Amino acid sequence: MDYILIGNSGHARVIRDCIEANGDRIFAILDDKDAIPSMDGDIFRGPLSEMSRLLEIDHRRVILAYSDNGVRKQLVDFLQLPSEKYGIVIHPKAVVSHYSEIGSGSVVLPGAVVNSGAVIGKHCILNSQSVVEHESVLKDYVHVSTGASITREVVVETGVSLGANSTIIPNRTIGEWSVVGAGSAVIADLPAGCTAVGCPAKILDKED
Repeated sequence: MDYILIGNSGHARVIRDCIEANGDRIFAILDDKDAIPSMDGDIFRGPLSEMSRLLEIDHRRVILAYSDNGVRKQLVDFLQLPSEKYGIVIHPKAVVSHYSEIGSGSVVLPGAVVNSGAVIGKHCILNSQSVVEHESVLKDYVHVSTGASITREVVVETGVSLGANSTIIPNRTIGEWSVVGAGSAVIADLPAGCTAVGCPAKILDKED
């Protein structure tokens, strides 16, 4: 499989490692900072305007190489590509159950675990050593940071960011576009759009 990465950040380099670990190839890296098309070895570099031309070849797939959930959603809305044009990148050292589901555009980094019955939405990031336990559901554009643990039967709504080494106990719901701080332990449902930190996690007031 040939991949086109959108973005040239540090996160893009991590995704590149995953793609190459699977024996696949980076065909192009597109970023509007590269206004003039050029070749970097075997990799084409250029602006986003090159996208439609490069996707004329059926076996090429796109990955959005930005860690920010909102940026990934903005790009999906802007590009208007069909879901099948996005790839799924799973590092060979991740543990992903055959009985789980991974949505298009999602990335699973080394050491991550996705157990049986888990459902991962589109354009999600599961960072190194993160865990998604059985029957948990992550909606689209979720970012699970390094070492975060989502226990069984948890629902993580669209756009949520879970900080490094945070934990969600079973049967909880995390509202859309909320943020859970690093090292926090979520023991109650969280509403949409909040920021929660601590052990147990408490919702910060806007003044904080």
